[in-house]
Amino acid sequence: MDAALAFFMKRIPRTVDRTFADVRIDNRFYRVDPKLRGDKVEVRYDPYGDLKKVLIYSANGEYLGSGNLYLFP
Repeated sequence: MDAALAFFMKRIPRTVDRTFADVRIDNRFYRVDPKLRGDKVEVRYDPYGDLKKVLIYSANGEYLGSGNLYLFP
């Protein structure tokens, strides 16, 4: 089932912000590993899900971790 869901995930290229170590998707900011600052990554997510978490991959498809939605008060 997970393999089928992964097939439908949206994939978009992003560059991790050098200052805040985050990526931006549709005016939402996701915190990622600070080691990725300045790196070009591929963000994968379910556009029909809750959008609280995204998956981060390198340009060659290696899984690098996840990004969590910033929750502003």
